Amino acid sequence: MSTIGDRLKEERSRLNLSQSAFAQRTGIHRNTQMKYESGERFPDSTYLDAVSEIGVDVPYLFSGIRSGDNEIFNMALLELDEGIYHALGYTQQERKSYILDFAMIMKAEFDAGRGCDDDEWVAQTRGLFVSDLLSRSPVLADGKFSAETLDVDLLSPVITGVDLFVQSAGFVLSPNKKAQLIAMLYRAFKASGKVDPKMIEEAVRLAAG
Repeated sequence: MSTIGDRLKEERSRLNLSQSAFAQRTGIHRNTQMKYESGERFPDSTYLDAVSEIGVDVPYLFSGIRSGDNEIFNMALLELDEGIYHALGYTQQERKSYILDFAMIMKAEFDAGRGCDDDEWVAQTRGLFVSDLLSRSPVLADGKFSAETLDVDLLSPVITGVDLFVQSAGFVLSPNKKAQLIAMLYRAFKASGKVDPKMIEEAVRLAAG
């Protein structure tokens, strides 16, 4: 599977520009361009604006789908997504809740500059969400997809971290929103195998906003 760095290199080649020429036109050093293409660093918004100005298909960098194909692709994806949730017995509101949970995790990682181009992390987190989705499905209530055993040692620092940051930042979260936030973070940290305090802060800010 190609990464953002791979697709950035592909776009540079499509524009028939060397790394040096591309870097010069986007206002960065050649070494920085090399790190972007190798995946060692993640491009910031200023850089993305600059590459867009010289003809790079920025949506393609993130999705792997060319801009001209996005409308058809998104329509097909939406229909397939709705069909899967319907087949599993979920309501539209439940579907929306699952999607928002996953989107919040991805946005927190993106804002923190971590995990955005980490295909393994994305696959693990997505897999955990799918497993949870199947285990709760009314249609698949035969127990074939059992929920994972709760890891209390992992859950405890998540709850503590959320409570401490909410208090220190002066945020107010409803019990329902806090529970959803803790569940979302627990799933993410279960996938990565470790609790990330920075991600807790970013997620709390998003939930409070």
